[in-house]
Amino acid sequence: MFDDMVEVIGEENVLQVVTDNASNYVKAGRNTLKSAIFMNGYIYNHVAIVNMMRRFTNQRNLHRPTITRFAASFITLAQMHKQKNNLRKMITSPEWNNTTWSKDPTGKRLTSIILQERFWRNIVYVLKLT
Repeated sequence: MFDDMVEVIGEENVLQVVTDNASNYVKAGRNTLKSAIFMNGYIYNHVAIVNMMRRFTNQRNLHRPTITRFAASFITLAQMHKQKNNLRKMITSPEWNNTTWSKDPTGKRLTSIILQERFWRNIVYVLKLT
């Protein structure tokens, strides 16, 4: 589509192309933040999962996000991004699979989020945009 437009206008007349994806970014950011808040809350509501997470992340914590506190949300997303591989190792480990949480619907939701490539791509989008 862009090629056709450039041909019509003439390549020498095109300085830049501007698109509006703001609504897509807002939607991706909002869904990503909701998933991150869920993930963080689920982990921190279970002491055993917190301890397991700390073993897999070399004693690192995930910051606690809130919807109204932008900086806390940004820091949490950045920390989750840094710990992506460790969180994935935890959620696919025999240690996790032997817990009741791995079979619980909410625990399965946590597993699904952590294993979703789209979730991690959206985190990168949000971090780049902010």
